[in-house]
Amino acid sequence: MVLTSITRLAALVLALLACTPLYAAESALAQPLPKENDRALWVSFGFLSRHDNRHANYNERNDGFGVEYQSSAEHWWSVGHYRNSVRHSSTYLQYGWMPLSFGPVRIGGAVGLVNGYPRLNGGDWTPTLLPVIGVEYGRVGANIVYIPSVAGQAAGAVAVQFKLRLF
Repeated sequence: MVLTSITRLAALVLALLACTPLYAAESALAQPLPKENDRALWVSFGFLSRHDNRHANYNERNDGFGVEYQSSAEHWWSVGHYRNSVRHSSTYLQYGWMPLSFGPVRIGGAVGLVNGYPRLNGGDWTPTLLPVIGVEYGRVGANIVYIPSVAGQAAGAVAVQFKLRLF
């Protein structure tokens, strides 16, 4: 069931991003950026999530704001704040490594810290290790993250984070 949800969500995001140039061919957002270097600064806008447990009434619109600094083609750092699935405020810090790339799609993982989940370390800072798929085209992108279940403490989910490249 989780794999089906992940597949559907990933297919939807990829289809939307693939269609961007068709609808906005003249838009600055759809133009490929020059490759002088691989550094980039992105702003992100919270998450949309879908949880394994469909009966638990989780918040699946996780409004927030974040910044992602891409220091090279494979490495990035991010920090952000959002309203989490149990309706508390969360802050995250992450380092990401995406060694695999196929056109606009990058695959890797992230390690970091998050707070605001009462069942995880009493809401204090908790370590994270997450698989990530990134899709970027020009100045628009998305990160697709799988959050594994932690028995009795956190429900599994797939989350999509949309982002906009500043430079």
